[in-house]
Amino acid sequence: MGEIEKRHVAALLDLDGHSCLGQVSEERRESDWVKHQIQDRYERLRAQDYLELIGELEADRRIALAVDHRPAHPDELADGMDVTDCPVCERETLAVSGIDDFGAGYGSGVCLVCSYVRSPDAAHGLALNHMLARYMDD
Repeated sequence: MGEIEKRHVAALLDLDGHSCLGQVSEERRESDWVKHQIQDRYERLRAQDYLELIGELEADRRIALAVDHRPAHPDELADGMDVTDCPVCERETLAVSGIDDFGAGYGSGVCLVCSYVRSPDAAHGLALNHMLARYMDD
């Protein structure tokens, strides 16, 4: 047995594309999903710490400014959404820069108050959960 080389890994990934195999891709998807969940938890904790650091007065000032928020470019406005609810500061201050793949209304973006960053992956996960819950209710 010799060392595993890049060409060996490339060959395995090529085989994984076959419909009967596909386990490597599935494992990678699961691993990526867990990684994105953990990243979003850390981001929420970071934003919560930041919100506590800036205090109520500064948060209120930023909330007032968020009312006047408009995207810098029309392409930044996702499906008519300008701002949406932030899960950290619980205000309608998350400036949307993209919308989930399902069109369920979970935008990625940055909160104008607490600086929480909802990644496209986090928005996708929320939308997927929403769609699965709707499916289960039907």
